[in-house]
Amino acid sequence: GKGGVAYLLESEFGIILPKEMQREFGPLANVEVDRLGREVTGAELREIFWREYVEREDPWRLVSFGTVSQDGAVSCEAVVKKGDGELVLVGRGNGPIAAFAEALIGGGAPPFTIENYHEHALGEGTEANAIAYIQIKLADGTRRYGAAVDPNIELASIRAVLGALNRVAG
Repeated sequence: GKGGVAYLLESEFGIILPKEMQREFGPLANVEVDRLGREVTGAELREIFWREYVEREDPWRLVSFGTVSQDGAVSCEAVVKKGDGELVLVGRGNGPIAAFAEALIGGGAPPFTIENYHEHALGEGTEANAIAYIQIKLADGTRRYGAAVDPNIELASIRAVLGALNRVAG
């Protein structure tokens, strides 16, 4: 079940899924387990998670991202690939994620809001990667999670937004 899936990911790889994400990923993992017709290893489960959430780079893929903060507002400029094209996106919000969401919507993404955000270190020490989990909600009520790993937590968060958006598209 979803509790076993979450336990394996946490105990073997330090991936601590938010409760809402466990509800989303559990059935997806079960479909894959049923397709294989056998128990899966922790490593296989991690591969399923990575493929479904972390490696989603189509149609949106981050090329570069930068922010400037002033008087409590954040402006961002991002370059993203969408399909065969490259777009320069600019947005403003109360933080980098909100600014990026505005930039994406202005660049043709379907309107969405950020519903949930979680992050933690994967490993220990100054060299540890961060993992971010972000759930978006579209105007029609559709919710999807994305996840991303990066040494920079801000970039992990930005990539997680794109991962969620790509899961809506795909």
